[in-house]
Amino acid sequence: MIQNNKLEPDHIQDFGENGYVVVDGDKAPLTKLRDVVFSEACDLLDLTEADAETFFNNFHKRKLDAGVLNDFRISLIKNVNEKVDVPGLIYESIRKPLSGLFGPDVATQKKANIVIHQPGDVNIPPVHRDSPPFSNFEVVAWVPLVHCFGTKAVPLLDRKKSAEGLELLFNPEDGSPEKLSEYFASEGVFPETDFGNVVVFWAGLLHDVPVNGEKETRWSFNVRYKNLFSPYGDVGFTEDFRILEMSPLSRIGVDEERKLLEKGSS
Repeated sequence: MIQNNKLEPDHIQDFGENGYVVVDGDKAPLTKLRDVVFSEACDLLDLTEADAETFFNNFHKRKLDAGVLNDFRISLIKNVNEKVDVPGLIYESIRKPLSGLFGPDVATQKKANIVIHQPGDVNIPPVHRDSPPFSNFEVVAWVPLVHCFGTKAVPLLDRKKSAEGLELLFNPEDGSPEKLSEYFASEGVFPETDFGNVVVFWAGLLHDVPVNGEKETRWSFNVRYKNLFSPYGDVGFTEDFRILEMSPLSRIGVDEERKLLEKGSS
């Protein structure tokens, strides 16, 4: 666990070797985000609840059918993104660790996705990685709103084991999604996280969303961050990303480049 919201050189080395790190983020912006999610969720369901953690953990007890739950989640994402800058708040919580990875020129996904993972839900994606189609020059910030453990956590394969898992999947003799799932179950890590922790992982890591076998609902955000001037893969900058933060030098450089373009077009 990284304390004091910063990456020391040895932690940067660990990230380079493993492809992920668990950061102890600044709780203030995350609490603001969680409070907005809680408030908007209660408004959508016309509820009055006293405690966010209890509401989130016991959400499955409301027994919303699949259609109602999907509509609720879509409306919740829309409302929360309209009320607050979700990627901005998450970045504020982990600014130092991220700047230690790729510098002060930062682009982020325009919108952050919220996942509500109820116990026993089998409508889950298979083991996958985000790059490709997303760029190899990105990290995913996975932000739990509740205590996550066991199958309520986000399981990962580190860099070495992700490469081995891909070889296993594409082996013409015995490769299969089932073999990869078996490998993941035996070799994956399930980082236990409390609210305030953020799992930052390279977009090329294999990760899973297993059936939640715990007795609580998982609520989490995920959002991608990258160096503004790094490749964007198969997704477009203007469609999917926006500038979040720029260094003073980059602002000067971009301003001068813009002036040159304006002169050339006049």
